[in-house]
Amino acid sequence: MGSQARRLKSYLSRLRVSLTTGWLPCGNRSVFSFRPGLTPWANTFRPFRGLLSALKCKALHRDLIAGSIWRWLVSVNLLSAALVSTGFAQTVAALDREAWLRYAPLDAKAARAYDKLPANSVVLGRSVVLESAQRELAGGIEKMLGRKVSSGDRVKDSAIVLGTLHDLDSISPARPPISLEADGYWITWARIRDSECLVITAVNDRGVLYGVFALLSRVARGESVTGIGAAQNPYAPIRWVNQWDNLDGRIERGYGGPSIFFADRKVQSDLTRAGEYARLLASVGINGCTINNVNAAPGILQPSFIVQLKRIADVFRPWGVQLSISVDLSSPKIVGGLDTFDPLDPRVEDWWRKKADELYRQIPDFGGFG
Repeated sequence: MGSQARRLKSYLSRLRVSLTTGWLPCGNRSVFSFRPGLTPWANTFRPFRGLLSALKCKALHRDLIAGSIWRWLVSVNLLSAALVSTGFAQTVAALDREAWLRYAPLDAKAARAYDKLPANSVVLGRSVVLESAQRELAGGIEKMLGRKVSSGDRVKDSAIVLGTLHDLDSISPARPPISLEADGYWITWARIRDSECLVITAVNDRGVLYGVFALLSRVARGESVTGIGAAQNPYAPIRWVNQWDNLDGRIERGYGGPSIFFADRKVQSDLTRAGEYARLLASVGINGCTINNVNAAPGILQPSFIVQLKRIADVFRPWGVQLSISVDLSSPKIVGGLDTFDPLDPRVEDWWRKKADELYRQIPDFGGFG
C-alpha cells in the first residue's frame, strides 16, 4: 500500500497543477464521460484501485460501528420512554387540565414559612361564588402545605375570613387603603373577636374569589404572607375571552383539540372540562366568555338550543364567569322567519328584543352578544 500511496500523492500533485494551469492529467479536457468505454479517467485511477478499496472497507466498517451505536442509543431511549411514559403522561395531563392550579407541594422548608396561617376558614354570606372561594382555598392549602383547612360560618378563633366589605362591617371596622371597585380585593391581617385573622374581602363575591386566587398564588411562589396588605382593582371592568368553537365541535383556527362546549350541533353532555376552564379563567381574573365562533351559526338562537346554553352558564356561574354568544345578524330572517333582517325595521327590532328576553329568562346573568 506504500507504493500506491506514493502514486496517489503524485497524482494529486499533478491534479493541483491542472487546477491552476488548465491542464488535465488524464489527457483531453473534452473527455468527461464516466462510461467504461471511455477510459481516460478510469485509467488515471486504475493504479490506486487497491488503496481505494481499502479505504472503502474502512469507511464501511466505520459506518457499521456507527450504525450499531445508533441502534443501541435508540433502544436505550425507547426503553427509558417506556419506563417513564406513564408518569410523564400523568404530568402532561395535569398541566393540560389544571395549569398552575394543580398547586404543586412546597418543600418542607418553604412550607414552614406558613405555619402561622390559620387552620380554619369562615365565609360571611352565601353564594355559589363564595362557596367556590372557600373550597379553592382549602384545596390549595392542603395540596401545597399538606394541611387541612376546616370551614365554618362564625369567627371563634384565628381564621381566614372570606366575605364582602358589607358583611365584614358586622365583625370588624377594618377598611381597605384604597377605594375598592367591583372585582377588586383586599388581603390583610385584622384582629376580630380577640383573634388574629387573615381577611380576604371585596365589594362583590367575585372579588373575594379573586383574592383567594391571589393568596394561593403567593403561597405557590413561596412569597411571605406575614403582614400582608395587598389591595388591587382590575384595570378594566370587562375582561373577556372569545372562543371560535363551531356547533359541530370543530374550532376555527383551533389547534388544541375539539370543542369542550359543542359536539354534533349540540351542547356537550359532559361539561366537566367547561367547568375546569371557567375555574382557570377566574384564576387570572377573566369574568366573561363568548363560547362560539364569531362566524356564528344561526341555530344557536333556536329555543331548543338556548335551553342547552343554560347548562354551560350553570357551570360558569360558580366561578363568576358570564356566558355570552356570537350571533348571525341574519337570524331574524333565518330563525325568525321574517322577510328581512334590516336592523332599522321595527319587526326586526322587536324580534331581537324578544330573543334577548328569552335568553335572560334562561340565563339571568347572561353577558350579552359578543
